Amino acid sequence: MPARVVVDSNEPMEIYEALKSLLNSVDRRRLEPCDYLIGGEVCIERKTPRDFLNSIYDGRVFDQVKRILEVYERAILLIEGPFLGLTQREGRVIAGAMAGLLRMGASVVCLTDRDQTCWFIAALAREGQGGPVVARRRPKLASLSEAQLYVLTSVPGIGPKSAEALLKRFGTLKRVFQASFPELRSVIGEKRAQRLRSLLEARYTGQTEGEGGGSLARFE
Repeated sequence: MPARVVVDSNEPMEIYEALKSLLNSVDRRRLEPCDYLIGGEVCIERKTPRDFLNSIYDGRVFDQVKRILEVYERAILLIEGPFLGLTQREGRVIAGAMAGLLRMGASVVCLTDRDQTCWFIAALAREGQGGPVVARRRPKLASLSEAQLYVLTSVPGIGPKSAEALLKRFGTLKRVFQASFPELRSVIGEKRAQRLRSLLEARYTGQTEGEGGGSLARFE
């Protein structure tokens, strides 16, 4: 089942209606600090190219991304529409800002129109919960710390920020996995703590499709 999508009440009604036609679970309410929230984890800020450029000049976009990453695991800046009529200087400014946002930990996605925006959000929602399980290729790990973070970020719902917070709080992977629910909740919040404890305590039932208790969707 796709993850729940929340649309900010200031976003166009046509996007909200289009998402409702694509997904079963879509809500509309006031959101802060982004325009779309997927599964309580992925926060999307939608901008036109001109609004993006203006937000670079006044520094607003960097403040928005910083606030998003303080609360949510993933920040996506979605730029909707073609970049037309830009001067060479404006092009350089946009390229530099995109590089800076990537360094901050945000993803930058450029789409052509509102239809693509809706398809993109719907695809993320479907992949975020109940979608296909994709095997991760093990990266080359340069240090023990990277290996420890890699182990924790393999847990559904635990991103780099949560993994680092857990290791800073408990010191070792062993202590993280032995931590009580209240201890985990104090670091990563109730929802992620429940996911981690459920995964650690679930009995392994093999990889046969359809077996109860073996579904990853329970932990997304």
